[in-house]
Amino acid sequence: MNERALGKIRKKKEAFDRYKRTREGEDYLEYAKARNSVKSEVRKAVRDYEKEVAKQSKRNPKAFYKYVNSKLKTRSGIGNLRTETGKEVECDKDKADMFNNFFSSVYETEDVG
Repeated sequence: MNERALGKIRKKKEAFDRYKRTREGEDYLEYAKARNSVKSEVRKAVRDYEKEVAKQSKRNPKAFYKYVNSKLKTRSGIGNLRTETGKEVECDKDKADMFNNFFSSVYETEDVG
């Protein structure tokens, strides 16, 4: 976020507070104009930041991958599980054993012979 965008955000907040106090149409139009200005300025700031990260990706790959990973919505890992007795299992090996026991009991095969 650059200073120009932050200044516009401050003006938008002031315009919204003024509109909340007065509830006049003119103040709402001023707020709407400030809101649209902030939106375009923030988009421009993000675009400039992304261009800068992309430009420096060869020299600074860590920053590039940090930015890319911040945009991912996937989560890794499995949350804590509870046994039948109510005890929480935190260890990955114990979680794997619980899943193995569950699925092996569901998918048992019978010998036909």
